[in-house]
Amino acid sequence: MIKRPIEIKKKFGHGIIKSSLYESAAKSGLTDKLIMNLADIYAWDIDFVYDIRIDDTFYVLYEEIWQDGKYITDGEIIISEFNNNGRKLKAIRFKDKNENLEYFNPEGQSMQKAFLKAPVDSARISSGFNPNRKHPVLNTIRAHRGVDYAAPRGTRIKAVSDGTVIFRGNKGNYGKTIILKHGRNITTLYAHMSNYAKAAKPGRSVNQGQTIGYIGSTGLATGPHVHYEYRVNEVHKNPSKVKTPRAQPIKDEFRNQFHGISQSLLDELNNYKNTQNIALLRN
Repeated sequence: MIKRPIEIKKKFGHGIIKSSLYESAAKSGLTDKLIMNLADIYAWDIDFVYDIRIDDTFYVLYEEIWQDGKYITDGEIIISEFNNNGRKLKAIRFKDKNENLEYFNPEGQSMQKAFLKAPVDSARISSGFNPNRKHPVLNTIRAHRGVDYAAPRGTRIKAVSDGTVIFRGNKGNYGKTIILKHGRNITTLYAHMSNYAKAAKPGRSVNQGQTIGYIGSTGLATGPHVHYEYRVNEVHKNPSKVKTPRAQPIKDEFRNQFHGISQSLLDELNNYKNTQNIALLRN
């Protein structure tokens, strides 16, 4: 059998948010694979339901896989920039000598944090953290100590961090609920599920991003959503405001190599952005 060589080409993409990340990125020519990759890279910094603003912008330099002169598929994102509500967030791909891949900001801090900002993709916030909210069913003032993410029934719910399942079952007005413990003093709660993931059983460990259940409306709920709570030492915190620690920065042994690669990529990104700005001025 003759092995046909693979050719990797680099390509830039750019978009301006007018509705959602998905619609804007698809309109600019990015495939579903690249859009999901981009969302995964920034999942620790941007809640793509809650944080996105009109006229946010993004730039990506990514790989395309070609063979025999034909496009096969998209590869990995090499460098990206997301400008979100005044924040400029850059992510640079780095592979160490063991081919371990991770994304870091230009200072060498990991893009990953200990916790994702939201447990659901492609949802909308139907109710935020509010200690004085009027309950939609009970019609009384009742503290809402979490964030509600509304999405179609059956949408997967993700563990926001590595943890252990310490509760799974019906919990009064919460309906079908899972509670995860993270480290010594942090727990997260996911309520109103339609069903649980088979692997999310009491005593089992789950990984960040792993499906633990599915959107429903069990318990006291007006429609399909997940009620998400974040607690420290059993004290409720606003999930949208809590600051979580980042993963480990780039190892010292790779720091010089990373800075050399990152500077070259940052120059390439800036050159592309300049060409886009010039094009806009001409138009």
